[in-house]
Amino acid sequence: MPIRFHNFVILTHFDLELKIEGEQKIKKMVEGTMSLDAVIKEAVDLENIPIEEVFDNLKCTKEGLTSEEVQERLDMFGYNKLEEKKESKILKFLGFMWNPLSWVMEAAALMAIAMAHGGVITNVIHFTTHVGHFQQVLTSIGNFCICSIAIGMIIEIIVIYGVHGYGYRNGIDNLLVLLIGGIPIAMPTVLSVTMAIGSHKLSQQGAITKRMTAIEEMDGMNVLCSDKTGTLTLNKLTVDKEMIEVFAKGVGKDLVVLMAARASRMENQDAIDCAIVSMLADPKEARAGIKEVHFLPFNPTDKRTALTYIDGAGNMHRVSKGAPEQILNLAQNKAEIERKVHAMIDKFAERGLRSLGIARQEVPEGSKESAGGPWEFVALLPLFDPPRHDSAETIRRALDLGVSVKMITGDQLAIGKETGTRLGMGTNMYPSSSLLGENKDQLGAVSIDDLIEKADGFAGKKRCLRGGLESALGKSAV
Repeated sequence: MPIRFHNFVILTHFDLELKIEGEQKIKKMVEGTMSLDAVIKEAVDLENIPIEEVFDNLKCTKEGLTSEEVQERLDMFGYNKLEEKKESKILKFLGFMWNPLSWVMEAAALMAIAMAHGGVITNVIHFTTHVGHFQQVLTSIGNFCICSIAIGMIIEIIVIYGVHGYGYRNGIDNLLVLLIGGIPIAMPTVLSVTMAIGSHKLSQQGAITKRMTAIEEMDGMNVLCSDKTGTLTLNKLTVDKEMIEVFAKGVGKDLVVLMAARASRMENQDAIDCAIVSMLADPKEARAGIKEVHFLPFNPTDKRTALTYIDGAGNMHRVSKGAPEQILNLAQNKAEIERKVHAMIDKFAERGLRSLGIARQEVPEGSKESAGGPWEFVALLPLFDPPRHDSAETIRRALDLGVSVKMITGDQLAIGKETGTRLGMGTNMYPSSSLLGENKDQLGAVSIDDLIEKADGFAGKKRCLRGGLESALGKSAV
């Protein structure tokens, strides 16, 4: 008969303790996992609870974690993983080129390339980017040094490797000494310091240099084009009250000065405003007894200023001052006085005086936007801009050095000639319109280039003529 053995589990006291300890450890791990999960899921605000509860939730102490506790947490949660995405550097670079700003820049580059073939733009760019003598000298010295170093290195390579049999490292050291020592690194610095000393000496004589190369550019200069107002003259205008020409009946010269002052700014004054207001005994008289309604400042289009005001009787008036032609165009009686006004302007110009027109009107509508009544041409004021005390001497010294000085002014031709006579520049001047091919009957068969080269100046300039004049002089110099 087969014998059957029954399996009996016999637990000793030691085995029972191990079992209980294991169950408690598993329970502790489960509780710790639940607590740490709550922390990870941000269910517990660790920033706003006491430090003891923080340690309790994290299941740790101030001493930190033991090696066994670290391993347990690694088994439960694993390592922290930081995802890394790989992307193509080429696609990333092309992404920078694919946005609205890049499209605008690319379109501008294409337009610049297309417009570079235009004749006018090409000529201007060629003129403004002309390489100066200073840069040419630096380039020549640099090229000479590079060629000398290259020849020396070739000779040294043949000698040290072919003849003496130097090692690779020793030969390279010798070649580097020749290469580094032969480059004139300090030469641009020395020349720049020389230029800076020259600029300092010029500043002591009252000259202003905008860039370092201006010194060597001035050394090669043979034609000097200069503005009249503010450069050859002081731009400090004065008005001769006795020479004021009045055209309106019943108006005295004192009232003309007062009208001109009313049409002037009281703050941020230009040279004309300052000259006129200074003629009053007290500048406050320009606004005394009136209420200012609207002031029209000077602008290049209208070329005049105007003041709309209400007098003590409650009537609205408007007074304006500006270029005589602009003021004359406003006047209702232009046809009657035009010839006399032009004759007086020419008379002032022959004496080197500029003219300023004054006009007035009533505004019965009482609104600053209304056109008002007819304008009345009141008077012409002569303006004198005295030359600088050193202009004549400077021009004489320039002429002695072989530099031709040409005056470019926006005033009348007669004013330019009178100023040129006072400064010793000569009176061979022409109107700016002659540069556009006008007045051919007066010029005869003289070409534009010969006209520019022989002229002492041009008067009545326009904005588009200055660039053309400088470009023509630059071409003739080249």
